[in-house]
Amino acid sequence: MIRISTYQTAAALLAACALVGATPAAAAVNLLADGDFEGLGTPDGGFKVFQGGQTAGGWQVLGPTRGGSAQLLSTHYTEPNIAFVAESGDASMDLSGPDNVGPDAGIAQTIDTVKGQIYRLSFWVGNADNNNGNFPLPSTVDLRIGGGERQHFTNAASTRRGVNWMLVQTTFTGTGSPTEVAFLNGTPKGDAETGLDDVRLSLGVPEPATWAMMIVGFGLAGAGLRRRQSRSAAA
Repeated sequence: MIRISTYQTAAALLAACALVGATPAAAAVNLLADGDFEGLGTPDGGFKVFQGGQTAGGWQVLGPTRGGSAQLLSTHYTEPNIAFVAESGDASMDLSGPDNVGPDAGIAQTIDTVKGQIYRLSFWVGNADNNNGNFPLPSTVDLRIGGGERQHFTNAASTRRGVNWMLVQTTFTGTGSPTEVAFLNGTPKGDAETGLDDVRLSLGVPEPATWAMMIVGFGLAGAGLRRRQSRSAAA
């Protein structure tokens, strides 16, 4: 005869709760490919220019097909009186191209989203110091989710003879269909650097309805275990 104790019932429920508690760790997986731009083949000490219509790892390059729509910068790349050190790692992306080709320049990826699921997006906006006179304006990265309106994220801070990096964190809700996540150049002409680095997209906390379903599931599991315990005790 198998007897299910109250301890075992509690242990089962705790195990279920532990699985829910593990969700944030699982959600930390980056859903975007090449979000840190580390595997895109930047030559050490230099840069690599991409044209509109090309691919850069998991990214689709947007904008003009001539003149360069985005460029990958090595963290060792320098110009007079400035070093383009990445936020982390060996590379970062400049959405303005070699000489700021306008607001259509940028990069994008499309992912399959779950309807009602919250997604957390984080990225860093880089603003180059104007020590050599080529970068007088704040840098603005525009974010466009699923073809919606452009959201503007501006970094006006500076780091002497380097690039200042500002962290941006935001969320959006999945629609159940493929969703394009696009980063576009929002820096006006007259400034030739719009830095982007360490882009991460992960699952956020479940919607309230999802939590409700989980709680109901735990309750049904507990009730089932209690019924089994009562039948075993009566036998």
